[in-house]
Amino acid sequence: MKVTYKYETGEFNFVTGDRVKIVVIFDAREGQNPISYHGEITKVGKDGFWAVLDDANP
Repeated sequence: MKVTYKYETGEFNFVTGDRVKIVVIFDAREGQNPISYHGEITKVGKDGFWAVLDDANP
């Protein structure tokens, strides 16, 4: 599956069970920092992936 990262496009090389960091941008105003979560990938499909995020606050 092709994905777009911050600065490039590439292959999504993660598999079920990998630990990942997911960055969520709720508000793109200048000076706002994105929120990031850690989680585990539970499924990878041709159109995307599913992950269970940790309960800890970001």
